[in-house]
Amino acid sequence: MAASLLACVVLGPWLWSVVRDQRTEGRWELRTGEHGVPAGLAIEIDGDQVTGEGPCNGFSASWSPDAGASQLLSTAMGCAPPVVRAEETFFQLLEAGTVEVEDNRLHLRSSGVDLVFDRVDER
Repeated sequence: MAASLLACVVLGPWLWSVVRDQRTEGRWELRTGEHGVPAGLAIEIDGDQVTGEGPCNGFSASWSPDAGASQLLSTAMGCAPPVVRAEETFFQLLEAGTVEVEDNRLHLRSSGVDLVFDRVDER
């Protein structure tokens, strides 16, 4: 038992550290609009979190460079129906898309849609 407690105390900081992926860390801006999602939206990836502004609401979510966003939470501002649809599409792609980084561009791909983000700020 004492050995287990000692291991927790000694290894604790490493057990709880966030795995950072330099490929996805930093600020990214949507290059082109697709499916009603306007160009220029920005996301910020910091460790296991992603934050940003959708077409209408701010959001935060858990982030994995392999699986994208999950457990997305957003503010609840009222917006025009076309803006709400664009935001729903954007949030669905953040959560359901596959993530690839190529040539300093982050791609979120799902169901034939490819949202392409340019790196704005590298960590």
